[in-house]
Amino acid sequence: MTRKDADTRDAAEEWKRSAERKASLKAARATDEENAGPTRSTRIKDFAYKKTPQKLKNATDLQVRFRTGAIYVTLCIVCILVSDISTLVFLCATAGICAGEFYYMLRADAKLPNEMLGIIAAMLYPVSVYFLGVVGALYVSIALLLSLIVWYVFWLRARVPDVGVSFFGAAYTGLLLSGIVVVRTALPDPWGGVLVIGIFLSIWANDSFAYLVGSKIGKHKMAPRVSPKKSWEGFRGHRRLDGHLGVVHIDPRLEPEPSRGARVRPGLRPYGRAGRLG
Repeated sequence: MTRKDADTRDAAEEWKRSAERKASLKAARATDEENAGPTRSTRIKDFAYKKTPQKLKNATDLQVRFRTGAIYVTLCIVCILVSDISTLVFLCATAGICAGEFYYMLRADAKLPNEMLGIIAAMLYPVSVYFLGVVGALYVSIALLLSLIVWYVFWLRARVPDVGVSFFGAAYTGLLLSGIVVVRTALPDPWGGVLVIGIFLSIWANDSFAYLVGSKIGKHKMAPRVSPKKSWEGFRGHRRLDGHLGVVHIDPRLEPEPSRGARVRPGLRPYGRAGRLG
């Protein structure tokens, strides 16, 4: 066993012990809070719960998803329609949150990604594409790769797979979302925003239909370790709806052409497929 492998094993064991310590401290803190009575935050939560209408209490999973989705959709549409800059800010925030969730999932699988570099790079991808185009994305990729190499050389616990997943996480979240920046700036206002909303509506409809089909008849798990609730039946439902949905490209400078919508639609499918396991 090499020194690198030994350090990696020690790092994994240290991470496991740290997680156990945190769990025990959390349990001890909860016990102390129970003995000391309700805290201020607990009293506030109880007060808010009592003031909540009865029909909104004990919400089902579908109701929670619907309410959360309504807030997210409203925020998304407003940011996209306002301007290019508001769309850019929204995409940067989304990329950072998605990258953080992705790295959290990797740490649960005993990986040690560099979250700080990955999240920063994910948020820089849309900005670089907005100002410099595809060349900007190349600059961010090179800077991220060099930073990860330096991190790998000077931090003994880092492994080659950790470098790979750190880079992949930033590209998977930030670089893919940068395509929305290109679409948003391709047409003048408000048509660029309308086209982006059309893309999002297509993806949301497919995801919602896949969830409804999978929750009703889903039996065969697609990726139990990554996403336990995804099923092949839901994926087939998504593909069925995808075959009937398309985005019509409406450009006020051109006459309507059905073939234009047909050419746009295949290019949108990777956005939905890329997040299928997310």
